[in-house]
Amino acid sequence: MIDYKIYIELGNHNCVHKMLSTAFYTEEELEKRGAIYIDTVSLEDNDDTVNGQCLQNTYFVDKYGEPVLDGEGKSNFKYEISKIVKLSKEEKEQFFPPVKTQPSELEKLKLEQEVTAQAVQDLILMMMGGE
Repeated sequence: MIDYKIYIELGNHNCVHKMLSTAFYTEEELEKRGAIYIDTVSLEDNDDTVNGQCLQNTYFVDKYGEPVLDGEGKSNFKYEISKIVKLSKEEKEQFFPPVKTQPSELEKLKLEQEVTAQAVQDLILMMMGGE
């Protein structure tokens, strides 16, 4: 058996944004990064790379039922009073409000073109005595 230590890195609001382990980093490297130790997992002594990769991909799903990040790249968990806590829907909405996208230059030009075309049509109708 090989023991891997599990660490997390936090973002805003103490949200977990990354899981790391001693499968790929030394404890010293993880501590230098400011990562927080949360657990130790023992895996069969077969292939370190395969075990480490499986651990990285499945630890949160196996232990907490969901991956660290959702499909939109938003944290599913926060670190609170030395434990992992699932974010509520309300917390996710508060911490990660929808981002209003700005129209691209092309979209702006298309809108201007539509407005101009409508204004030209209105002007032609007015000149012809229409409404």
